[in-house]
Amino acid sequence: MLIVYRKLIIENLCQPFTVGFFIEQNWTIHKSAMPENKIKVIYIASNAHAGSSITDIVLGQSENLVSFGQVCDVLFRSEAHANEIVTNFWRKVFEDKDYDNSKKSKDNAVQLYHEKALLKAMFNTNWSNKHLEIYENLYSLMFKYSNEYGKVIVDSSKNTSHAIALSRSDKYDVHYIHLIKTPESFIDSINKRRLEFNKKPIVFISYLRWSIKAFLNNVILKYYVKNYIKIKYVDISNFSESGSIDNIEKFIGEDLSETRNVLNGKQMEKYHYALSGNRIVDKQNQIFKPYGNKQAKYGKLQLFLINLLTKNPITRWLYN
Repeated sequence: MLIVYRKLIIENLCQPFTVGFFIEQNWTIHKSAMPENKIKVIYIASNAHAGSSITDIVLGQSENLVSFGQVCDVLFRSEAHANEIVTNFWRKVFEDKDYDNSKKSKDNAVQLYHEKALLKAMFNTNWSNKHLEIYENLYSLMFKYSNEYGKVIVDSSKNTSHAIALSRSDKYDVHYIHLIKTPESFIDSINKRRLEFNKKPIVFISYLRWSIKAFLNNVILKYYVKNYIKIKYVDISNFSESGSIDNIEKFIGEDLSETRNVLNGKQMEKYHYALSGNRIVDKQNQIFKPYGNKQAKYGKLQLFLINLLTKNPITRWLYN
């Protein structure tokens, strides 16, 4: 890889050595090595509290798609689930002779989620491949045992470093959905639970979390990976007023007729295999909650701060 980079630098001496330049070259390297027969993965990259779990589940209702929730958490939450079908599915995966259950592999997988992982995932191919191995192993076994339900894996692990590392794999055809909630709704989602336990709202910290993740997915992920689409959660939850499902359908190249039916009120029929996230397995008839009214209660100063943070040009650029 060092030799390849050296050759690229020599060939492009006249170009400015910006981060974008190296990202572009890096993408060219791993893109050209991909084989034809690959497992398709729909990866939902988002903030927490952005609606990724229910979006994952609803997409998984369509033919050929299977919802797995936050696959990253499967490595650390392998306890029995309330639903026997879900428990039996993961038991097959964990008991398969090819499943790597070693502590070393799991420790490597965890490192993809450390704060310093992003730059390593972006610029160090060997490092990202090493830490991606256990996920490749897991995806392969998930595909093996879910074949009767569908052949497309839907993963809502969210993490940007994981997403970038996954883009280097030559085993998968990954389509990235950047799901984004309005900053107001995200701040409200974080703080309504705090208020339930009589804790003070953390308006600025909530906004900071939203803006950092929006920046990572808007700027880094968007220009680093091959297949990327940005979808607003409000457009999916207000399905009748939006063409977002049409856009996703064209983007991933799969029939989403059943997803449309579920969003129009039909009961969910396919199981999903999330061991974590919002755990909506046993609420098969739950669809998107009505979008709009704030649930948390703020003081005047907090409301002023929310308006100041969320109504500025930078925020509008990150969201749109």
